[in-house]
Amino acid sequence: MLQQIAVNFTDYLVKKNVAKQEDREIYIYGFEALFSTLVNTILVIISGIFLGILKETIIYVIGFAILRVYCGGYHAKTHIGCVTYFGVLYFSSMALIYFFPYQYSASFSVASAILSYLFILKFAPIEHKNRPFVGNEFAVFRRVARIIGFLEVCVITIIAFTQPHLAKVSLTLSVAVLSVVAVMVTALAVNKGKG
Repeated sequence: MLQQIAVNFTDYLVKKNVAKQEDREIYIYGFEALFSTLVNTILVIISGIFLGILKETIIYVIGFAILRVYCGGYHAKTHIGCVTYFGVLYFSSMALIYFFPYQYSASFSVASAILSYLFILKFAPIEHKNRPFVGNEFAVFRRVARIIGFLEVCVITIIAFTQPHLAKVSLTLSVAVLSVVAVMVTALAVNKGKG
């Protein structure tokens, strides 16, 4: 369904001379990825509203999405698989945040963020067969993933130790970083299984 929407939208842009015919496949892939991301984001935002955790959901989605773009990781074979995988990741993360003991949240946030960052330093970015790196993209993505990861660790640490009343914010952001690592680990496991 999303692929057909991407094809139709791309064909419309080609017809209106906004996009070139020779770039059609690139546009289709890009729009399909964009629409899939929008579906996932809308579903979790709606879930966050219904569950009364909209603030945590927004922090989680932003922290996750900004880093995930540059770290790479697992891509499901179908859009239903993608929505399901991200849904499980999101609901597991929200459950962890909800049930985590408050008194340990600062130390857990910082420790998990640092360990996640070390993993990102070693493995990011992870290439996907449907979207191989071109030119110097690997080096650029690696550098940006490291910078964003470092900034997120700094924000988590500062909030955890200087703003105890915002402990849930640092915990949510650290779980988002941990979720990016989970997506990377899944990709490594899938790639190893195929190799």
